Amino acid sequence: MRSIGIGAWGEDVTTLQEILNELGYPVKIDGIFGTETRNMVLNFQENNTDSSGAPLVVDGIVGPKTWWALTHVGVFLNPAPRGKSNVLGLLSGYDVTTIQTILNNLGYPVIIDGIFGPQTRTAVMNFQENNTDSSGAPLVVDGIVGPKTWWALTHTGTVPGSITPTPAPGAKSNTLALIGIAAALLGGYLLFTSK
Repeated sequence: MRSIGIGAWGEDVTTLQEILNELGYPVKIDGIFGTETRNMVLNFQENNTDSSGAPLVVDGIVGPKTWWALTHVGVFLNPAPRGKSNVLGLLSGYDVTTIQTILNNLGYPVIIDGIFGPQTRTAVMNFQENNTDSSGAPLVVDGIVGPKTWWALTHTGTVPGSITPTPAPGAKSNTLALIGIAAALLGGYLLFTSK
């Protein structure tokens, strides 16, 4: 997608407005990038990160990094703030399904339905209680799959000094969990049982 800002119009602006509305940043869907759309983009940029986990530049322009953040629901994305809360709400999509698959394969049971609701948030918090980020520091237990939690969910000893994600207490096989993570990251959905 092209970079768009104030004065732009067209199908990509309509797409942007639809996404903003879905994420809780209400704006009129008219295909015209006006002041209202710019204000919602600014709000979105203030609350979200790019693919590396760095804060977005708050400039009201939807360039490659903002497009990435808008289209990767559930990973580094925070919906519109509810008061002062920064907790992921009822988001949905492929990325949420991937998170749920990984959690299940690590022994943190959750229904794989693509919706980041209370059950998924609880499973994420349980995972965070038992795992560390890339530096070995404990994860913040907030139920948000931000860059550090995503790293912990998806890295299995590939970085010097890193650790394998800790399965849930009572989980039987970390090998099956690792295979499940690989399947989830490759787009597959595998169910495992262990004896």
